[in-house]
Amino acid sequence: MKLILIISDEYDGTTSDVCRCLKYLNQNFLRINPIDDVKIKNFHLFDENEITLNCNGTDFKLKDVVSFWHRRGTLNIESPELTNTQKQKRNIFSYGAAIRQVQKDHSRIRDYLFTFLMKRVPTLGNYFKRHNNKLLDLSLARQVGLTTPETIIETSKSRLEEFIKKYPSGIITKIISDPEICTIKKDSKLFGYNFFTNKIQESDLANFPDSFSPSLFQPLISKKADIRVFFINSKIYSMAILSQSDKQTSVDFRRYNHKIPNRKVPFKVPQSVENSIRQLMHKIELNTGSIDFIYGTDDKFYFLEVNPVGQFGMVSEPCNYYLEMEVAKFLSGVNLPETIVS
Repeated sequence: MKLILIISDEYDGTTSDVCRCLKYLNQNFLRINPIDDVKIKNFHLFDENEITLNCNGTDFKLKDVVSFWHRRGTLNIESPELTNTQKQKRNIFSYGAAIRQVQKDHSRIRDYLFTFLMKRVPTLGNYFKRHNNKLLDLSLARQVGLTTPETIIETSKSRLEEFIKKYPSGIITKIISDPEICTIKKDSKLFGYNFFTNKIQESDLANFPDSFSPSLFQPLISKKADIRVFFINSKIYSMAILSQSDKQTSVDFRRYNHKIPNRKVPFKVPQSVENSIRQLMHKIELNTGSIDFIYGTDDKFYFLEVNPVGQFGMVSEPCNYYLEMEVAKFLSGVNLPETIVS
């Protein structure tokens, strides 16, 4: 039976929205989350007809997959657990090494399966590019003609003092890699905290140690708006986030003001920027992703980063782009409409 294969996680609402669209289009699909156990039933390396997996009691053959969307997560390949008696019979150190070896073996199997699918069927997302490198993206963005903020990685307070003198309005710092969610317990309740972009002024440096862990710094850009772009199969959907007039969101719009939300409106970036976005995504080997820009008061569009698995519901709903249906149509092989996109 032909099916659309989706790899995601159980908490991703965007995936759920796309699945509802696939049901509306009468498409057969299988969504696999990391909590789902995947068993290998048959795996003949040189016969694709003999690669059969089982997810939660349902068998499916890789040859029956007609399209593949790697949204988030991975395949949790099941292995029999050792009993306590079996563990006790083994030296604890050799047992740990055996577990690590099994995990590495599973990783190689996953790599093969995802590579097999990506070469064989229409695929949205790239499992091997799911963790972007902000530094590489900035470098490639400049190569394809996009404007990027001056960026330094610094460890020295004295050198940072020299950098900030160039920018009287201040600089910002942000994390270099994917953000972790910090959980803090307070008054018997758990609170989640994120790593936001933060402004630094010269007076703040008094609190800095003489040396610190390698950290990313850029000038604070005076902006007209934040621009979020959703990219899918060379098509570009853009939205302006009018965050600049709210102190809470002016430096990082992700510090959402839930009482007075930022206005979000459809927006079209210049054709030259669109062309450069397509070149950049080709270099990064992604056919989908969310891309952040700052639209400066100097009328320049400053590229910030690409998120390969960024949420696009925040662009879809306020702009009436119906991106969830666009993704569903791509996976279903339905021709995408040519309206309201570049």
